Amino acid sequence: MKKLILISAACVACTLTVAVAQQNIVVTNSFVPTPGLRNTLVGPGAGANMTQGGGYNVAIGDSAGANNTTATTNVYIGGHAGTGSKGATALNNVAIGAYAGYSISTGSFNLFLGNSAGGNTTSGQYNTFIGNVAGGNNTIGRANTYIGDGAGYASTVANNNLMIGTHAGFNTTTGGSNVMIGNDVGTNNTVGAKNTFIGDQAGSTSGNLTNASAFGANALVSQNNSLILGSPAVRVGIGNSAPQNKLEITEGTSGNSGLRFTNLTSAASTIDESGNKFLSVDASGNVVLRNVNSSLLKVSLGLGLGLGTNVNTDIWSLNNQVVQTVSDNAVAIGTGITSFPAGYRLYVAGGILSEKVKVAIKSSGDWADYVFADTYRLKSLPELEQFIKLNKHLPGIPTSDEMVTKGLDVAKMNAKLLEKIEELTLYMINQHNVIEQVRQENKRLKEKFSTLEATINR
Repeated sequence: MKKLILISAACVACTLTVAVAQQNIVVTNSFVPTPGLRNTLVGPGAGANMTQGGGYNVAIGDSAGANNTTATTNVYIGGHAGTGSKGATALNNVAIGAYAGYSISTGSFNLFLGNSAGGNTTSGQYNTFIGNVAGGNNTIGRANTYIGDGAGYASTVANNNLMIGTHAGFNTTTGGSNVMIGNDVGTNNTVGAKNTFIGDQAGSTSGNLTNASAFGANALVSQNNSLILGSPAVRVGIGNSAPQNKLEITEGTSGNSGLRFTNLTSAASTIDESGNKFLSVDASGNVVLRNVNSSLLKVSLGLGLGLGTNVNTDIWSLNNQVVQTVSDNAVAIGTGITSFPAGYRLYVAGGILSEKVKVAIKSSGDWADYVFADTYRLKSLPELEQFIKLNKHLPGIPTSDEMVTKGLDVAKMNAKLLEKIEELTLYMINQHNVIEQVRQENKRLKEKFSTLEATINR
């Protein structure tokens, strides 16, 4: 049995009409719509064109959800929020704010919070836009997350972007799979894809780079497949807090450089002993391979070791195009070195400057993908909390005292940090599953409540 209750009350400039029909609640000042089932429509023109097919919608505000005809399970709050185009069939959208999701038609599973957030989205799906005009020009783009005033504003059909911060990715139009975090970050990017920019005003010098990364305030990258750390003035320190050069490594133990090439050892079987070349640098500081003869080798080694040109070349040989000591000797570069810890073959005073350092992992077992194995036991959050309270550091991570005394093994520490990131990912997935269960239970309770409310109203 259907009930229709109309209540009219005079006001200064209008007549307020309240209607309850087919388990709908309709409050309007101009008309009685013919909505579907279990809708809540409040405001002038709210749900104006909704038909019997639409259901479970909430539209509050002037013309909110006005053109959604057979749309279901949407929440539109704010003047013209989710107004849509005539015949809209949107599903599972939330738009809160004046003109939020204004053009929504067939889009689904979107969250728009803020004035005009996602205002031009028509059929886009799985988007989260939070902030004034965030994702304002998106039309069919999907799986984007824009958080911040004007974040992702110019994006139209882009997919899979994450942009967080005021005006983050503001000018990106069609570029997809970008990560931009920071105020005014990535503002020069337009169609570039698969880029990562993190830091205030970090980004690229052009609008169409691919797989380029810039980290740090004002860090800029200008070519594809490149990684930039900081602005040109930034120095990178490993094991220290105040690097004095572009790259400074502090091992923590006197006499040790902290630099090791795991797979480049004297026992390496790939060494070609027939070569007659050596490594040097050109006028720009690039490492190059040069041809040598015995006299050039003698002069070069003599000058490099500070011994003039009369160095005894009998202690050196060319082994597979590599200059090598004849016997099992170590090499010291620089003065003032007084300690030579065992186990190393190169001792350098004054530090090492390199344009590129790559640390090899000995085996796949040294990396942290074991976290995703079915047999891996992930500590519960209460266990983790108790460990942190007792030890003041994360499980498996060295203490600050250990770092001071033993130094930093770059490969092992990166593996440990990856382990923590993967564990954190599992925690997030678990929390998501719990939240999803709660959401489903909440949905069931709402449905039961609506059924009970309908029974009471009969």
